[in-house]
Amino acid sequence: MKRFISVFCAALAMAACDLGSTANGPRAGGEDFPNTVQALGRALALGADSSSDWNSLDSADIAVSGDASLSDTSRLVAARVQGLWCSDTSYEGVLSGGIYYKVGVKCPKMGLMVQDSLALSVVDRTGGGKDTVFKVVQVDSTLLGEYRKLITIVDADGDGGFLFRNDPGRAVLSARTTAGRWTLWSRMVMDPGPDGLWDPGEDNRVYSGSRTILLLADTIQHERFTPYVAGAPVLSGKNDSNLVWVDKIRRHPLRVRTERGLIMAYRDSVRNYPAFWRSQTDWTGGGARQETVFGARPDSQFLAGDTVTILDRAQRDGDTLRVEVRAKLSPTPNDRKRDSLLSLRAERYRPGRFERHSVWSFVSDKPIANGKDAESGKLFARVDFSDGHWIQFDGRWELGVFTGAYSTGSDSGTIVVNRDGTVRSVSSK
Repeated sequence: MKRFISVFCAALAMAACDLGSTANGPRAGGEDFPNTVQALGRALALGADSSSDWNSLDSADIAVSGDASLSDTSRLVAARVQGLWCSDTSYEGVLSGGIYYKVGVKCPKMGLMVQDSLALSVVDRTGGGKDTVFKVVQVDSTLLGEYRKLITIVDADGDGGFLFRNDPGRAVLSARTTAGRWTLWSRMVMDPGPDGLWDPGEDNRVYSGSRTILLLADTIQHERFTPYVAGAPVLSGKNDSNLVWVDKIRRHPLRVRTERGLIMAYRDSVRNYPAFWRSQTDWTGGGARQETVFGARPDSQFLAGDTVTILDRAQRDGDTLRVEVRAKLSPTPNDRKRDSLLSLRAERYRPGRFERHSVWSFVSDKPIANGKDAESGKLFARVDFSDGHWIQFDGRWELGVFTGAYSTGSDSGTIVVNRDGTVRSVSSK
């Protein structure tokens, strides 16, 4: 993940501030007002932290991966080399309605095995002559007993076979790679594209795909790619692009992260960009975070230059934080550096704490560059306490300080607070 969960961690870390005088109410025998002002300062600082780290699209995984080529097995077979300790296990035979052909080389003392299998049949071509129709193609290799790769190609459009050249149909490419306790599975449905050739695969069309990493029997990562428009390719041609639903899951020792995005996908994934995105992260032992980015269009999609809403919500042990951002996207679709913040509202509930509820709302005077602090703007903040008291701020953020009017219902005046939340000055009316 590109971006650490700083907003959420800031919210949790703020609980440490409650270990002092305000943890269970104002200091006994002391004056309530200083504690109230300090709580307001902390709320202002938390909101400022949110304003410099708001862009959920920074952490979106928008890659749509996959090798769109099919290797010509006969070429691979011809390339096999036998060493001193190797034996040839090749043979061929006749199956029902077709021919089975297998070439294999085993080198026990080198820990090497390669085996290529073809199941095929010969059929009459409509315009005369014969075609070789492949039923199954397998390329199987083992190296040092630890690393093994198996590729299987079968028909995907129901006609029972496919051609390496000028086949208008589709095929399924499945690959399994194992190394020790790890296994990688991948699967793609594709056709050979306009040139009718599977290899090279520069213009092969990919219609769907998946990729899974296993540690023994446990799924560590899983990805699935499906077209936004049913029947349309995920990747098409050398430079073409299409909208693709991308679903991903990542498991780590302490968390699980799931993502769903609508991605404009290119064969060169550097050019990819999102049109909708959401994610959820769940931590072992409790705690969760949900992020969603959506546009104002009826289908919630967004394009380059659009104004979008970013919702970032986190919760743990009853402590919740909700950040809502209005942002303007870069005019260049895949350039997150040119995204800019327009306004932000952060709201936090802590039912078991004295500072039970806080709100921070900011509207910038001008768009704020992604990852930068705001320079100036209008600001409102409020903290509600468990004993029914409250304090609110209405003013501005400018030149690195918060300056404005405060009110508690029974008292009011002006206050100046530093960027880190420390109170610089207070004057009552």
